[in-house]
Amino acid sequence: MLTWTSVGPHRYRIAGDVLHWWPCGEVTVEHALQVCQLFDAQRAAYGYVLWLVNAAQSLPVGPGTRRIYANWMATSHCKLVISVFNAPIPASTMATLVLRAVQLRTDADMQMTNVGSEAEALAILAAARDAIKTS
Repeated sequence: MLTWTSVGPHRYRIAGDVLHWWPCGEVTVEHALQVCQLFDAQRAAYGYVLWLVNAAQSLPVGPGTRRIYANWMATSHCKLVISVFNAPIPASTMATLVLRAVQLRTDADMQMTNVGSEAEALAILAAARDAIKTS
């Protein structure tokens, strides 16, 4: 069983090429910077980032945090696949807006899906992994 590691009130674990993220409340700039370091490690190991997010306790991110995530997305030059489950509408809406804004301004290779269960989210990441490896 993989253990969870804390980033402030949030938790993460890494299972192979999947970064599991469980935000619990506000994600501050400092937390986002730590998450981006995890992205960098996954990118270095695999050449892409698969991010599984249990957003049940997530809040919409503030402007500083949005800027950190958007900057990483715009400058990382790798495939980012985000699969979110249990997302409250405000948090999901904010995440979608950030992602779409980055996509409009850059050629970043990203996709995000929102689904109801962890099993669905993992299936999406598995399909994305297969597509990345066959391309």
